[in-house]
Amino acid sequence: MKQRRLTPRVEEEARSRYEAAGPSSIMTDELLAILIGASDEAPDVIRTMKGSARRVLDAEPEELKAAGAGPDLVFRAQAVRELLRRYASEQIEAKPFARSSGEAFEALIHLFAGSKIESMRVLYLNAKNQVIANVEQFRGTVDSSAVYPREIIKTALQLNAAAVVVCHNHPSGDPDPSQCDREITRELVFSCRVMGMKLLDHLVIGEKRFFSFADHGLIQDYELLYSSRAH
Repeated sequence: MKQRRLTPRVEEEARSRYEAAGPSSIMTDELLAILIGASDEAPDVIRTMKGSARRVLDAEPEELKAAGAGPDLVFRAQAVRELLRRYASEQIEAKPFARSSGEAFEALIHLFAGSKIESMRVLYLNAKNQVIANVEQFRGTVDSSAVYPREIIKTALQLNAAAVVVCHNHPSGDPDPSQCDREITRELVFSCRVMGMKLLDHLVIGEKRFFSFADHGLIQDYELLYSSRAH
């Protein structure tokens, strides 16, 4: 697909379609050019990325440079990506948390979009199931030696949270939990129970897929294990 430069005429055409039929009428290459600027290299970068909004906005700076982007285009693309991430984060905190793991996945995936680095986010909820804080708790390899339940519990107590939802990404795209993921989840269930809180779920985010410890009955299994040991 030939990528057009964002000339005043092309922008005027896009604006006319927008006014007549709304933003969905603007073509992807036009939206990208509007967002990341009308620089000379923009059409070539968009073409290299196959006209995909996701490819452009998920790309790391070095990938954009390899596609021909200059410093200004890289800055603009990264700024748009960060704006979308913040929008997604604010959306999560604007209403009661998801009623299902599927809804949670749809809300959370945007926080991890394009990330090549494994990280763990914790959503702290009040007694009404509203998100009171959305915190990136750990960044880097998420394993049992790096994730300290006490840090999560400490934050939960400071926020007076009643429950937590933990989520982390697998940059490989495969959401199947590792043995470390299972161990971390079990320890978090135990730690929450000790402090009178609940771990509602641990979501592992992959490429268009996710794994929910709650949906697979593992949260309940760990709750039962805790109860059996407590007695």
